Amino acid sequence: MTEFKLINKYIDRIKTDSSVVLGIGDDAAVMDVPEGFQIVQTVDTMVLNVHFDATFSADALAHKLLHVNLSDIAAMGAVPKWATVALTMPTPDEKWLSDFAAGLQSRCTLLGVNLVGGDTTTGPLAVSMNLTGLVKQGEFLTRSGALKDDDVYVSGFLGDAALALTEEGAHQAELINRLRYPEARYMLGERLYGLASACLDISDGLLGDLDHICEKSSLNAEVNVNALPLSRAYKRFFTSKNVEINSDYALNGGDDYELCFTAHSSKRKALHELAESLDYPLTRIGQMVDKDETKDDKRVFCQMNDKVYECQRPAWQHFSTDSSK
Repeated sequence: MTEFKLINKYIDRIKTDSSVVLGIGDDAAVMDVPEGFQIVQTVDTMVLNVHFDATFSADALAHKLLHVNLSDIAAMGAVPKWATVALTMPTPDEKWLSDFAAGLQSRCTLLGVNLVGGDTTTGPLAVSMNLTGLVKQGEFLTRSGALKDDDVYVSGFLGDAALALTEEGAHQAELINRLRYPEARYMLGERLYGLASACLDISDGLLGDLDHICEKSSLNAEVNVNALPLSRAYKRFFTSKNVEINSDYALNGGDDYELCFTAHSSKRKALHELAESLDYPLTRIGQMVDKDETKDDKRVFCQMNDKVYECQRPAWQHFSTDSSK
């Protein structure tokens, strides 16, 4: 099956709305951008045996590909709108392609995302998505807006996906589900403008990602390990083995796709009400503090039971031989 037949049969079935002037079928797509809005754009690539393994179904891969991109769009306070997908496969597999396209179609339709282009090529299995969102003029979130004494928050729960990658965790359905079917907090992101001073998504581990806010905002951060939001599945992983709960997977596990953001203390009530309306927790885990030039390059510091806590799990970094992921 040729590239064009693949695109026509599986990708072009996804419907678009009136914002798409010219969709799949030409060299590029043409879209109308509403007056008073700005474009927010992101791209993510997922590679076999790096970001997923052979046990991932086509449906799970479609879900995760969309949601890892949605998470970036949410972190900017934008609404997802248009997507293009690039697919690399060793050989065409029509059953796999049909399942992948169906999974992508159902989720894009649910979220109002228009698929406006695609590309296919031969090679080791990998999928990429370029996702474009819209945000009102000047109302986007960044990593650089945190101020001294701002609270540090995270959405949802941390560490489940990292535990799923362990030998014992691979047999726990709830943990595996969090790894394969993350839920981007797209409804949260678009409601944080005016509440959050800085924001990003947690993809490589809380400490490593929060460090980016510190760097861009020229501040340090203190994290209370006791306050970390841990799911029942996370706690059960350790209690079932009769061992003390290890918070390091929540601190630097990666693949969470939750949002980490900072906010002034005056926003606590509004954020509590927002969490109730979203039906998942927004947990205050720490505070932004003055930069201390005497502490080398370290910017994020942890405390547990009022004592210094050192996380033993390194944050995930691509091309790093020190990564445990």
